[in-house]
Amino acid sequence: MKNSYYRYMIVLFGLLALFATPIRAQHIGFGFAQGWTDNPDLDAPFGFNMSLSQSFHPKFDLSMGVTLMSHRREYLEDPEGGAGFIEDGVVEHIDSRAQLTAIGFMLLYNPLDWYQFDIMVGGGLSFNILDAQKVGVLTNQTVPVNETTKLALQLQGGLRWRTIMDSPFGAYLNYSLSYLGQSRFQEDMSNPFVDNLNLSQLQLGLLYTF
Repeated sequence: MKNSYYRYMIVLFGLLALFATPIRAQHIGFGFAQGWTDNPDLDAPFGFNMSLSQSFHPKFDLSMGVTLMSHRREYLEDPEGGAGFIEDGVVEHIDSRAQLTAIGFMLLYNPLDWYQFDIMVGGGLSFNILDAQKVGVLTNQTVPVNETTKLALQLQGGLRWRTIMDSPFGAYLNYSLSYLGQSRFQEDMSNPFVDNLNLSQLQLGLLYTF
């Protein structure tokens, strides 16, 4: 994974530090993320997500988060497509691992709460970094892939369990839809993420409230 990936992570956690002073309540969440896309390389990525949300009104939260997901596949590439290898006249398989890093900012509204449960709906923007490593199985040659960044619109709905047995721990279940627009890329490099991309995502995890 490229060094720029780590730079983005440092920037994210720096922004999260801005939430250090509580207004009403803060929620830190960590859990699993399962995605589904219309991109053959990214396909159905799986990974983790971390979020920090802050209540600034009884009905509104401001949320920031990061999601890391990846998908691995092996396929036979058409050599005329420019991304395959030929070994002794045979087109070889390519081992591909695609990664998505999404850094999002959302405004969430609580239209309904019951007992210890909150329904949260809202939307926002996410900054998405897409990358892939493609290697020929026989030759071990690498297909150059240009790292791509996309800004996305995101809608989300979810259920938040505020406290489990009166502890500071809770849980969450979120479902979101994101639209990632078309992007530019260098012509001499293979870019599987240049076209529009639709992403749906299911998140399940634990919350800590302080």
